[in-house]
Amino acid sequence: MKNVLRFSVLLLCVLSLIAPPITLAQKQLPSPKPFELTVDSIMRGPRLVGYPPTGVYWSQDSQRIYFRWKQADEPRLKETSLYVVNRDGSGLRRLTDDEAKQAPPANGELSKDKTMTVFADEGDIFIYDHAKGARRQITRTVDAETNPHFTFDQKRVYFTRQSNLYVMSLDGGSLDQLTDIRPGGGAGGGVTPPKGTDSQEYLKKEERTLLDAVRERAEQREEQEKKRKEREKRKPFNLPAGQNAVTLTLTPDGKYVIATISEPGSGAKNTIVPNYVTESAYT
Repeated sequence: MKNVLRFSVLLLCVLSLIAPPITLAQKQLPSPKPFELTVDSIMRGPRLVGYPPTGVYWSQDSQRIYFRWKQADEPRLKETSLYVVNRDGSGLRRLTDDEAKQAPPANGELSKDKTMTVFADEGDIFIYDHAKGARRQITRTVDAETNPHFTFDQKRVYFTRQSNLYVMSLDGGSLDQLTDIRPGGGAGGGVTPPKGTDSQEYLKKEERTLLDAVRERAEQREEQEKKRKEREKRKPFNLPAGQNAVTLTLTPDGKYVIATISEPGSGAKNTIVPNYVTESAYT
């Protein structure tokens, strides 16, 4: 009899695990509200499911994580803000604009001694000092500077400006232009007037022979051009029409520049994607 009772209790326990009884609370749970397939609901996108963090990177000491993020209730066209969090997940906060300007860069080149990072931000070159936790601006120009690197001796930085390579010392010394790449098949950078037709060239010689003022200006121009060529050690490199230098890299010995040249494909067609919703009301 005891064995039968034990078996019955064991059977009830097994059945309760296999098919747990439905409680009263479970019976009274409301049915989920159906998702309304309206245009507004469908087009909510990230405002419905949230924005994922982007641009995630570590601090140099691996103690903090920086990332770009925007909360779901923020305006749709608002730019993401820079956040920081400790490696253990504590201390999550959004950086102020001033703090974000002094934050370590997400990209750039680290120096060999791992104390500095050179990077470009909004068209200018900066150095980030990891010991001080501060940025130092190297260039401040209207033209955009990109692709900065340390030279092999780590004493200077080189970067690209208007399809040419420049180098500058870290102590704010002189700025030297290393290349003279001229796009579009353009010739020379001097002030020598272009060669004309045979009749035009004959008139130039006659004017120079007969008029002292013309001869003096021509001799002065030729003298200035001669001095410029003696002073200028760079040789111009004229790209064919349609080609552009997109990447310039200095060799470790500083004697050569490796250039990546791009040109559009022949017969290529661009896809036309019209924007109908504009401020001017025109496509």
